[in-house]
Amino acid sequence: MFEAYRTRARLTSAERQVYDEKIIDGSFAPADLLAHISTQVELARAGQLSARALKQATIMCCVFAPLLAVLGLLDPRWLALPAALIVLAVLLGLARRQLKRFELPGQVPATAFPFIIALKHDLAPTEPVRVRLELSQPTAAAKRLGVSEPYKLKAYYKVVDTTYEDPWFEGEARLTDGCHLRWSVTDELRMSVRKKRKSRGRTKQKTCWYKTSQIEVHVSFPAKRYSVEAVPELSGQKVSVRQNDKRWTVAVKRTLKRKSFEPLKPRQLLDAVGVAFRAAKPTRRVA
Repeated sequence: MFEAYRTRARLTSAERQVYDEKIIDGSFAPADLLAHISTQVELARAGQLSARALKQATIMCCVFAPLLAVLGLLDPRWLALPAALIVLAVLLGLARRQLKRFELPGQVPATAFPFIIALKHDLAPTEPVRVRLELSQPTAAAKRLGVSEPYKLKAYYKVVDTTYEDPWFEGEARLTDGCHLRWSVTDELRMSVRKKRKSRGRTKQKTCWYKTSQIEVHVSFPAKRYSVEAVPELSGQKVSVRQNDKRWTVAVKRTLKRKSFEPLKPRQLLDAVGVAFRAAKPTRRVA
């Protein structure tokens, strides 16, 4: 039941600092970076297991308390047990609230972790990876931009929108072929809480999520090894090319919109990197 707390107790001082500050920020060897992320993912999973066990125990208390209360009406000696179970259920509920501290936003295990794994074999082994990865929830108070005034929308008599901005993932790394990769991902979220009246005066509330992900990728290619061709722009994507005496730089900006709270798929971030590399053609064989 308390596996989350046992897992937290095994953290090193550096891992505990990441857990407390809810951010991975710095330069790391690729293996060390993956280990940092993996530790936080493992801790979050332990928290989920503990929360599930506490929930089951709370349900059991709520089921047996009324049954024992009925027995207490027949025999007063049973009356203390349902009261104890109610107190226990309250304590278990408070413990579950404490486990929210262990939660990770879905994009960390679903997007950031697979993205770094995919890049690992192309990273220069002696060069550190510079990463800033937010581990706090996208709806944290510090990320809230504002709350709209209530307004009407079709059948809904009251709609309130809350907007958030979450610049949760950015980094840069040198690749084995001498290229330099830089990326950033920012999510803009809108939580729309809508209320409408149904028959017999009842009120129904619905929460809708709208997410816009802004992906920016910059790849710098050595001019001695690569030439760069123009890339046609597609809907929701902009590509620009700059050149100086030593390097070509391809910048890809992609906007992805969806009506859900689901995180980006790692393929969507890797595709943006792929657009930049498809624009570059080797002028000589890279050792």
